[in-house]
Amino acid sequence: QAAAASIFAEFSKVAAADKENAWFPTAYTPEELCSESAENRRICHPFYLKRLNSVMAVDMSAALLIMSAGEARRRGVPREKWVFLHGCSEASDRLEILERPSLCGSPAIKHAGS
Repeated sequence: QAAAASIFAEFSKVAAADKENAWFPTAYTPEELCSESAENRRICHPFYLKRLNSVMAVDMSAALLIMSAGEARRRGVPREKWVFLHGCSEASDRLEILERPSLCGSPAIKHAGS
């Protein structure tokens, strides 16, 4: 939880600096993110609090820009920033958690990791 709180504290600084576009434009310290309170209640077992979880209406997807080494060179991408993709997967669970076979598991994550 402490490691996640350190990362999320940095994210919250970015959000606080962009109040017009941030869902929660408040900067938090890692300690505030790790402290249980009425505003930061425990919402999932075993350890995450509200401010360390995504909002259901937010798409938590990621993107990866793929190009050849030649194109990366041409565009001036430093060699130490290159990442070579060796595999990928995609998975999604039912949105309604109560429809899952188990409340403490994710069939999608299990499939994606196998």
